[in-house]
Amino acid sequence: MAGNMFKYPASRPSDNPGILRWQIVIVAVTLAVLVFAPPAKGQMMLVPLTGAAARNVTDIALQNTNRLVSTGTIDGSLIILGHRPAILHSLLDRGVLVLAVPNSGCG
Repeated sequence: MAGNMFKYPASRPSDNPGILRWQIVIVAVTLAVLVFAPPAKGQMMLVPLTGAAARNVTDIALQNTNRLVSTGTIDGSLIILGHRPAILHSLLDRGVLVLAVPNSGCG
């Protein structure tokens, strides 16, 4: 009976490539969220996702006590100095994505 227990080799990750792919996707998404998540306070890049948001992004950006720093590296985007909790939901509702600003994206 004990001899039958080791009759089949243990499965390896290469036996089921779907699981490995999902693990890679999960790690990649997690890293992207960590890299692009805006800070609670500081510089953030506002990226309009719709035409209406692109036309109104400046007005939207200057709501609350935000300060416009410069234009972003993505067409139509702006870099602001502000507080994320105060603006995040209103910006997302209006079609504006809020991202962290990489050091190379400032100015």
